[in-house]
Amino acid sequence: MDDGEGTLSIALLSGTDDKLSAAALLTAGAAALGRKVDILLQYWALDAFRAGNLTKDHGLAPEAGPDGAAAVRRLLASGGGQHWSTVLDQAKQLGEVRVHACSLSMDLLGLDRSDWTRWWTTSRASRPSCSPPTASWCSSKAEEGLQ
Repeated sequence: MDDGEGTLSIALLSGTDDKLSAAALLTAGAAALGRKVDILLQYWALDAFRAGNLTKDHGLAPEAGPDGAAAVRRLLASGGGQHWSTVLDQAKQLGEVRVHACSLSMDLLGLDRSDWTRWWTTSRASRPSCSPPTASWCSSKAEEGLQ
C-alpha cells in the first residue's frame, strides 16, 4: 500500500470543525495516494470522536470570526461540502487509516473505551483498524521523536 513516501502522522489537539475538516482532507488525500495515515487524538479533538459527539457542531477556531462562521453556514445551507467524519470514512475506504487516542487526554477528560465511536472497532475489511486507546501508542511515538 505504501508508495515509499512513508506514513503521514497527524496529531490533532483541537476539536473545532474547521480543523477536523482540514485533517480529514489531508487524510483522504494521503490515503488516495497510497500513504498510510496515523491520527493521534488529544484533548478536544479526542472529545469530538466521542460516541454521540461525532456529528455535533464543534464550532470554528476563533480566528474564523463572524464572517468565517457565516461563510460556513452558507456552504452547509447550499448543500456544499461534506462533514469531516464522512470524509474520514471515505479515507478509510481508500487506504490504511488508523486512529489512536492519547491516554493522558483520556484520563484528563474522564473517558474510557465505552465512550468510543465506530472509529475504534471497524475498518474497510470489518476487522479492528487500530489498537484500543492505550498509553503504548503515545509512548512509542514519543520514543520515535513524535511528541
